[in-house]
Amino acid sequence: MTKLVKRALWLVGLAALTVALMLSGGGKPAQAKHDGCTLRTIDGSYGYTVTGTNLALGLVAAVGRVASDGQGNLTGADTLSAVGNIVRRTITGTYTVTPACTGTVTFTDNFGQTVNLDYVAVDRGGELQFIQTDPGTVFTGFARKQ
Repeated sequence: MTKLVKRALWLVGLAALTVALMLSGGGKPAQAKHDGCTLRTIDGSYGYTVTGTNLALGLVAAVGRVASDGQGNLTGADTLSAVGNIVRRTITGTYTVTPACTGTVTFTDNFGQTVNLDYVAVDRGGELQFIQTDPGTVFTGFARKQ
């Protein structure tokens, strides 16, 4: 695997992202109708897409599936295009959720690259909208419950 692809993998956040799923979202968020989220809100399988730019390398996109266990753990797999190079990954990681339905995700792929995400759960966890928080990345995506 080329250094370029490895760097792009490190910078691509997903996954899972979804997947979405995370630590917390900064200061105290405004109250919303869907407040009251827990780890169980994010329990289940999600399909996701991610698009963005690795500032050092160029365009990156991915599509995949992630499963969360309702206890803060996730696993998944995706297909990633890093500046036109196709890579298939598996991921494992953890997530957290705040009562305001925001959170963070940290996952590591089968190439040893770690990715960090912040997300918001909408529609009672039916969809996750996320952004990668690693330096040098501009990636956003969404995950929909299957």
